[in-house]
Amino acid sequence: MIKAIVFDCFGVLATDGWLPFRESHFSKNPLLLEKALTLNKKADAGVLHYDDFVKQVAQMARMSESATHGAIEGNIPNEALLEYIKSELKPHYKIGMLSNAPENWLDKMFTSEQVALFDATTLSYELGAIKPDLIMYQTIARRLGVEPSECIFIDDQPTYCEGAARAGMSVIQYVDFAQMKAELIHKLTTNRLIKSHDEYMNDAIEIAHRAKDNGGVAIGAVLVDSISGNIISTGGSMVAVTHDPTAHAEVMAIRRAAELLGTDDLFNFTLYSTLEPCHMCLSAAAWARIPRVYFGAYRKDVDETLFDIKGDFSDEEEGKRMNLRENVSMSVVGGVQEDACATLLASHYELPHHAQLAQL
Repeated sequence: MIKAIVFDCFGVLATDGWLPFRESHFSKNPLLLEKALTLNKKADAGVLHYDDFVKQVAQMARMSESATHGAIEGNIPNEALLEYIKSELKPHYKIGMLSNAPENWLDKMFTSEQVALFDATTLSYELGAIKPDLIMYQTIARRLGVEPSECIFIDDQPTYCEGAARAGMSVIQYVDFAQMKAELIHKLTTNRLIKSHDEYMNDAIEIAHRAKDNGGVAIGAVLVDSISGNIISTGGSMVAVTHDPTAHAEVMAIRRAAELLGTDDLFNFTLYSTLEPCHMCLSAAAWARIPRVYFGAYRKDVDETLFDIKGDFSDEEEGKRMNLRENVSMSVVGGVQEDACATLLASHYELPHHAQLAQL
């Protein structure tokens, strides 16, 4: 289980002024480039004082020390990523920073609120070692109070990602914020949900029992936060109780989540339903930008004639066609706890066919 997310600083949490400076001044001279790289490694490891490092590379680049300071230290915080950490990740995971750095610049680069987002930091100059040395990854994991295998590490440099993988961490190579966010959500969703599909469907089955006990139909749905794994809302089929033909279990769960969260954008959520959703419910999920829908029983498991809808395609196929908002495709997968869900529904359907349709 993932308990912590560790970010590199330069190139991820903030721009890296050293890389363009190095490229601009030394890339065409292999000897100068090698010397600059060696000096940088010494500074990051705390062997060479940072001011001495700046002085030497300034001389090599034929620039003033003040201009060199300004170029190397012109690091701009990644505001979008920092806000994402604050709003989406910090409430659920421990947050760490692991960086090759010749001294502690955090208070200069970030606001006090941004610095406070990190439960632990490890900077190379403190240890006298630099990434990809294993001690770097082991230290940040220890300071966070987790095992390396319980961490996701995010860095823009492939070599440092390889080092984290050797230490036992899951890794993401950072290209840009959108790419990183998508990969991170996928990793967290996979980590939290794949082994728990049956458990979430059991929760939906429990909601279905409650709906039946309250006069509705034995269909239940739960909406799960894909990052934390928490159930944010539930819904039972209450059409017959409310006399609202749209009060299907999935719609009820979506409505409650939207009201609770104050948003119609539920991209970070996964929907579970005990019965294959109708087209109305799939459309509602698509408009809410819910990217993953899992259901238990297929309609054919309950009654071949339960839904008289034109078209011989299933909702698993229909979900692939739905790109209603910002090109967000939907994955629809059936058969989770299929037998249990079908048995529950079959025991409920002792009504004439017309009444069954009216209550769904």
